Amino acid sequence: MFLVLTLFLQFVLLQVMALAVVSLGVAIATVTDLEFNLFGALVAVAWIIPSAINKILWSNLQQQANWTALA
Repeated sequence: MFLVLTLFLQFVLLQVMALAVVSLGVAIATVTDLEFNLFGALVAVAWIIPSAINKILWSNLQQQANWTALA
């Protein structure tokens, strides 16, 4: 039992380490490729209002129809 648990923990540790390395690589690539664009920033800010309206309307529809989040 101890051997199985040890092997499982080693396997999980290797997966976590591999994921950490890949995540670090993605983070470095993303940070070094960052560019600020005024048009993109304005579109992102403008999208907040339609997104909020969508959330509110969808929540109201779910409540009126007595739906769950998984329906």
